[in-house]
Amino acid sequence: MPWVTRDIVTSDIIGEAGLESAAFNESVLATDPDYIAYLLANKKVDKIKELKGKRDETIGGCVEYTISSTDYKFDADIKSYGLMNNAIAVKDRGNATFFPIEWIDADNISVTVTDVELTAIFDLSGRLYEACYDNYQTHRVAINAAVDQAALDAIDITTGWPTVPYTGV
Repeated sequence: MPWVTRDIVTSDIIGEAGLESAAFNESVLATDPDYIAYLLANKKVDKIKELKGKRDETIGGCVEYTISSTDYKFDADIKSYGLMNNAIAVKDRGNATFFPIEWIDADNISVTVTDVELTAIFDLSGRLYEACYDNYQTHRVAINAAVDQAALDAIDITTGWPTVPYTGV
């Protein structure tokens, strides 16, 4: 008689245990420590994927910086961060005439920025990245340390993220 499974995960477990010819018995698997550990490991992977999404969503936000008494929001996504880095590098290579430059903020407003201001915005974006990665790491360690489903469920991955627009405070 062929064995019966409800999903691939179960069939893999049964196959690995050498139970191909055994009838499916979920109550036996539900108490098997290896099976329970396998399911918990998969749930941890899913939670870490969700955590990465939250991290990337927050990093993709913006930073707020005041220029001439006006608060502007500047994109802090990886592309904008790279563009800021490139502009600062041009100045650092001795091109003093590069600044001030026109920069488009997150609200599509053209803003004249100096090299000092752009460097401060760049640094603020870097601090946003650092805060996100620190929080991600804290949650990731907690997820990996969870010993059962209840401990894993108790981890709230929505906490600890910096507020966006990020002001550095």
